[in-house]
Amino acid sequence: MFLAVAAVTLLCRLPASRGERMSAWQAATAGLLLALACVARPVGIPLIVIAVGYLVICRAGWRAVIAAGAAATAPLAGGVLWYHATYGQFALDATNGVYLWARTAAFADCGIIKPPSREAWLCPRLPPSQRAASAAQVWQPTSPFHWRHGQIFSASENDLAMRFALRAIAAQPAGYTRTVISSLARGFAWDRTSYPTRYTASLYTFAGAKTWLPTWPEPGGRTAAGTARAYADGPAATAVVAPCSTLMRWYQRYVYLRGPLVALILALPVMGGAAGAAALAGSARKRRAARGAPTAPGAGGPGAAPGAGGPGAAPGRGGGCPRCRPAQWFCWSAAVALLVIPPLTVDFDYRYVLAVVPFGCLAAALAARRFLLAAGRYRAGRTPRRGGNSAVASIRTDRQRQDLTARQAGTVQGRTGA
Repeated sequence: MFLAVAAVTLLCRLPASRGERMSAWQAATAGLLLALACVARPVGIPLIVIAVGYLVICRAGWRAVIAAGAAATAPLAGGVLWYHATYGQFALDATNGVYLWARTAAFADCGIIKPPSREAWLCPRLPPSQRAASAAQVWQPTSPFHWRHGQIFSASENDLAMRFALRAIAAQPAGYTRTVISSLARGFAWDRTSYPTRYTASLYTFAGAKTWLPTWPEPGGRTAAGTARAYADGPAATAVVAPCSTLMRWYQRYVYLRGPLVALILALPVMGGAAGAAALAGSARKRRAARGAPTAPGAGGPGAAPGAGGPGAAPGRGGGCPRCRPAQWFCWSAAVALLVIPPLTVDFDYRYVLAVVPFGCLAAALAARRFLLAAGRYRAGRTPRRGGNSAVASIRTDRQRQDLTARQAGTVQGRTGA
């Protein structure tokens, strides 16, 4: 998550002037950070597409776009080649089909899907009301994969699971949609539940007693406890130290970001964008109404300085911060993608919501900045300018208004003397 947040923050630091271009090194660094994050968690791959699209929309320059794309693609390509050399498959892992099958196992009805004979063994055995959560389907004793600790899914199993899952989504789109919406709703609930299983939820909280690392076999015949014991040269166990442990458990139980607050964070950029659009629409109506009305000297009009208000003012598309708008929607899109993709492909998990919060907060902060700058300029009687620094533009506008007033006063005195 740190790598992804660092990359997005770096991309948001665009030059202040539209005439400047983003440095290719800056874009390449951001692309590399995103690629490293995606190697650890492939669910972040859509962030690379969003980032490249953001650079294109911002007109950051073709050098920056190519640098970001190349820097993001190279590590992923290296990971795919390494996986092929090790397991004989061109992929980052061999579980995408298995996890998508688990997603569809929550609603799949083989009487409707009618899979071919070689996929029929993947049909869930229990009725939908008795099935476990999608994230736990693969590991259940009733799973058709008969998974055991240390087992690696074969390429044929993953391919058949992917085919079955796509067939189930095509045959039961309503069931798939209901399942995804139900999973998304868990992220916005006020209270948290032990989902997907009580054991999984317990792993995210501090224990109240000494715990031991698992001893079940991992791929290669090793165990987590054995590896930790060899590294620490001693017993692989965690100790509970009071009273600090008591305070931490109390804090984690009652103090956390509630679901409605997550929804509010994601809604703030949308509300800010709607408020900015409404303010610009109101300004446009005032300008149209002022075109036929007489204007006083210095109050705008055909001879007024650009940006001084009135019909001669620039329409201003970016609110008080022209560069904030694309950055705001870039961060918001990243947050929404990280929130939606897990329920679409695997299942909901509270740890996935954690990655949504920093991007949503960045988007909300940029939206608030745009709104406050725009509101301040409207209260001062000026419309937002299209580009450049808002503070410099304000100073320039005041000087232009003073110069215009002085010239008009000098003209009137000359006529009186004549």
